[in-house]
Amino acid sequence: MTCARCNKKIESTHGLAYEIKGWEKPRSSGGTNHVLWKERTGRIMCSTCTVKATYGVTDDQLTLT
Repeated sequence: MTCARCNKKIESTHGLAYEIKGWEKPRSSGGTNHVLWKERTGRIMCSTCTVKATYGVTDDQLTLT
């Protein structure tokens, strides 16, 4: 398995993110919308890239601000 973002080999399944496709059903009470008929595409993001994407860290950024 390789990361879809950094193309490095994935050594551990801890903290991975899986790309999905499906249909979004908005929630009226806020929070994450519901995904119906969710299917994994086969693309995976490693835990390091998942954290970077979550916090908006770019590859050329040296520190968190």
